[in-house]
Amino acid sequence: MQSSTLTRRGLFSLVLAVLVAVLAAVPSAVAAQSSLLAVPDQILAELEANGEVRIVVNFEAGESVNDIDALEAQVTAARADVLGALPRSAQPTDVVAFSHVPAIVMTVDAATLEAIQRNPFVTAIEPNAEMAFSLDESVPLINADDTQALGVTGDGVTVAIADSGIDFDHPDLSDDLQDQYCADVNVPLECPGGANPAVDYAGHGTWVSGTITSNGTVAGEGVAPDAEFHMGRLGGPSGFFTTDVVDYLNYLIANHGSLGSDIVNMSLGVVGYYSNSAVTCANDWPSLNTATTSLANLGIVVVAASGNDNNLTGVGSPACLPNVISVGASYDANVGGVGYSSCTDASSAPDQIACFTNRNSILDIMAPGSLITTSADGGGTGTVAGTSFASPIVAAVAAQMREYYGFVSHTDMRNALVNSTSATVSDPSGTGLTYPRVDSLAAYNYFASIAPADPINLVSTGSTETTASLSWTDQANTETGFRVYRDGIPAGISGVNVTTFTDTGLTCETTYTYYVVSFNANGESNQSNNVNVTTGTCSGGGNLLINGSFEDPFGGNWNIFSDDGAFTTGQAFDGSRVMLFDADNSQELIRQSVSGVSGASGDTVELTFYVGGQNLASGGQAGTRVETFNGGSLVDLANCLVANRGTFNWQQIVCTVNASGNYDEIRVSIGLRNIPSGFFGIDAAELTITP
Repeated sequence: MQSSTLTRRGLFSLVLAVLVAVLAAVPSAVAAQSSLLAVPDQILAELEANGEVRIVVNFEAGESVNDIDALEAQVTAARADVLGALPRSAQPTDVVAFSHVPAIVMTVDAATLEAIQRNPFVTAIEPNAEMAFSLDESVPLINADDTQALGVTGDGVTVAIADSGIDFDHPDLSDDLQDQYCADVNVPLECPGGANPAVDYAGHGTWVSGTITSNGTVAGEGVAPDAEFHMGRLGGPSGFFTTDVVDYLNYLIANHGSLGSDIVNMSLGVVGYYSNSAVTCANDWPSLNTATTSLANLGIVVVAASGNDNNLTGVGSPACLPNVISVGASYDANVGGVGYSSCTDASSAPDQIACFTNRNSILDIMAPGSLITTSADGGGTGTVAGTSFASPIVAAVAAQMREYYGFVSHTDMRNALVNSTSATVSDPSGTGLTYPRVDSLAAYNYFASIAPADPINLVSTGSTETTASLSWTDQANTETGFRVYRDGIPAGISGVNVTTFTDTGLTCETTYTYYVVSFNANGESNQSNNVNVTTGTCSGGGNLLINGSFEDPFGGNWNIFSDDGAFTTGQAFDGSRVMLFDADNSQELIRQSVSGVSGASGDTVELTFYVGGQNLASGGQAGTRVETFNGGSLVDLANCLVANRGTFNWQQIVCTVNASGNYDEIRVSIGLRNIPSGFFGIDAAELTITP
């Protein structure tokens, strides 16, 4: 569990209280705020009536980050600052902290509330507001059946549902339920515990789940019948609050690595609250805004119902938040006149707005929400109405698109669903507003017409002298392949779902910059991150000194190749030369081999050295030889001979091989023959390979 309730986290609450007391005993290094932080009237009214009030204290936790562990560390450190600044005389009770959302739930009296208002680390105070499910009392219209016929059914996509729970035995749903959680941070505590903590207490969550992913055993198929889902039960029969929703969203953030939720649906809203501004909504509900923003930053699409109070000037919260797709309800058929608790439609028709829908200019999209037949608690079916059932239809279409296309960010999904459809719903109430109505097939056709999703997480997996290996994460389902770019120029292609590539024929000891794109007939995706790869050290190249500078010819590198037992090696005039002495007028030769080379045709292999000799009589020969081999077979050679040198004299020589084929070994030989009592040697040799 990532946040605390009194039953599950009583000990944690006690520890927080003790921590506050201990820290409060230390004088604060931060001056108190000279003015009081604003408090909503709802909080003050409840405080006056009851002598205490449950509030949500928000604080700043640094820059928003997508790294879950880093986010938790930021929130933990910032929370300690908030609690540490409270005086001993102002101690909250029933404290609940979230691991990844910078907010604390607590019960306070008037003195403690004032201390929190003066706390320099607190950014906002919001009410722990009561919420309700968006229920006032499809599939063919939105062309979801056509998309299903194309094989797009939400398979492999997971929708997290924040609701009243789930009938985990329902034949329509039991095969898709993957995770259960109960969010309960208020009194009375009503989470059931046990193996099924998200058992449905109101039936609403089962209806919503069936709308998304019913397999059609009892009720009709949902829009995305093969999608999996997580159920987050909110509170219990006594109700639920904004903090319960934040608790579940915090759980999804904290466990994103293991849960992997793709979509979040919230068919609910704050009782009696409406807004016509996303900015105002975010300021009024900062903890919900922070949580939904974190979800969007993780790549999760967040969808919520606009509410069912027939409000023509605003939508409910969380639907009004900036990083939430807000959904209103329309009809999918002519069902005659229908009366609701907040209004009555004298008649109905496909794509007619349902009168109860909260709406104004910030409402994003419409979907069928009246009348919907879906899976019901107890194993049967039910016919229901409300934006509660329009929202999961949009969430399910988003799941279809995630299956077909691959990764789509929250913002891109909103834009795609809103802009791809030609179906509209007009508001007859005099607002003059017209809304797009979700169309699954239109969304499919849109995603089929664009370049694939972007690859991410490009990394180097290794390099050699002449190769660089890469891997990346594939977010696309519509790619033809991937194109790898080296220094801005195409270096090669890998196939569908192939997320590795090895670039060959490179220059050793060179740094290259790579990125990768996915592509199909519609074009290339955006490029991945860049990664720099430096190839390995050149074998024999780039000022490679053979055996140092020949100071130790017996160090294991030089091998006696020809010796009749009458010559010496290693005679050094200054301690750094390799010398041969011919004592019997025959041939003497030593050799060094450099193996593990990745050489290619066209390379230039150069041995640069100083040569010297003494008593090199006429008719004899002394010199060096450079040879290249491939698999033990000679490829090329160069002889650099010195003859008829009667006196000792050091002279620089360059012995060059122009490679005519690939090679994996270079041999350097030093020898002399037919020079009785003659000396010959080389000094300061350097072997260089130039590709």
